[in-house]
Amino acid sequence: MKNNSINPYEITWENQEEFKELHQTYLLLMGPKTKITPMMLRDAPTEVLPNFTPPDYKTQYVRRYFAQKASDKRSAVVEIDYEQYKRLGKTPFYSTLKVGWKISGSQHDIYEGSVQQDEGVIKYNKTRAEAANKKMPGIIKKLNNPLQFYKPS
Repeated sequence: MKNNSINPYEITWENQEEFKELHQTYLLLMGPKTKITPMMLRDAPTEVLPNFTPPDYKTQYVRRYFAQKASDKRSAVVEIDYEQYKRLGKTPFYSTLKVGWKISGSQHDIYEGSVQQDEGVIKYNKTRAEAANKKMPGIIKKLNNPLQFYKPS
């Protein structure tokens, strides 16, 4: 039977000594039965602003991704990309959240008579920002402009 385990000392790191020290700390703190890996201890989110494409603007709706330290709900919220969202979502150290965002269309609700035909960008994004802030306190600071990334269609 092939052993698929990874020897952490075979991983290429810029500073091998730093990794060895981190790995020893991990073993002391977590023991061998935990699902927390040394890589999780080193991982931290990097701020990434989304770069939307013409097809995104044509469909009008996109997803934005955010991370925050799980142990401190008052910590800074960081906008991240999808890859970080997937990776950080697997660690116990960060809370992640995806938020729907409208980037094109009418700024204001469109009505036909008294019937709303389409929700405007401003209302849509404000509603999503308020809901997101209940799940991730402080995200409202990142989502305070409902017309962020907006382009008229």
